[in-house]
Amino acid sequence: MEQKTKSIVMTAIVIILAMLIICIMYLFKTPEKITEGDIVNNELQKLNEEKATDTSPEPLPMAQVYFNESIGIEPQGAKSQVVHGVIFPVLKMIFNLAPATPEEAEIDNVKLTVSLDDNKLVYIFNRTCTDADIENFKIALKTMGATIKNELNPVTIEYSSMNFTFNFWLNDQQKGGVEVNF
Repeated sequence: MEQKTKSIVMTAIVIILAMLIICIMYLFKTPEKITEGDIVNNELQKLNEEKATDTSPEPLPMAQVYFNESIGIEPQGAKSQVVHGVIFPVLKMIFNLAPATPEEAEIDNVKLTVSLDDNKLVYIFNRTCTDADIENFKIALKTMGATIKNELNPVTIEYSSMNFTFNFWLNDQQKGGVEVNF
């Protein structure tokens, strides 16, 4: 029996020593090399996680800020009211945003800001005016029966025995709009 006990004790000692050696090897193993690429990837991952949780709004374009700060007015004088009645719907057709759902209202992106001496109106838009906007404007006026006398900006037209000059603020990043003389 003594022989059997010695054998069991020896086996237990061997197992304990083996576990001790494995633990020591684990503690003193060679650390993995960390490359510069690993550091960069880790930093990029942190930035992406921060962006995902960032809920701060994007800054508005300057043309939108200018539009938001401007006050819309009503046309002054009989002639200005008639011209406004013709021009304003065309500008709204080009610059207004359609509602996303039928329940939403149309988003107004055109304001009349100046109405002087019954011969000048100034409209502003919520975004920069482009060449495509001017082309769409001319097409809309032609379909209404207007004659385009000058295709380039400032656009000159004749409509209902009146002459108009439309000076668009083309590609102006600070504000979008058009000055209408008649």
